[in-house]
Amino acid sequence: MTNSDLEYNVQNICKITWSDKDTDERITSITEDAIVHMHDLLGMSGEPSPDAFLRPGTAKMLFENYCLYCWNDVPDEFEKNYLSDILKVRRRNEVAAANEQKKSEVP
Repeated sequence: MTNSDLEYNVQNICKITWSDKDTDERITSITEDAIVHMHDLLGMSGEPSPDAFLRPGTAKMLFENYCLYCWNDVPDEFEKNYLSDILKVRRRNEVAAANEQKKSEVP
């Protein structure tokens, strides 16, 4: 999976049915920034990767909606409106990371 798969999803969520250079560049920029931002916001382990946001689930939904907020120039509103979902995914990721750490510490 690649960023272009995510860009396609972002175009769909933003209801973009046209293609021009400026729009394509903006979607690419939003997508690239959102991968890193959402990876950190959701407490995901490892390096930021588009794969985490291509699988159906809450992380994908949050990623796409964050991109929609960015497209509409209101990214600051996103965290307020999705805080409970963000915290739910973050807690799940923190528990998974703690379990992985425990497994690696067992002799």
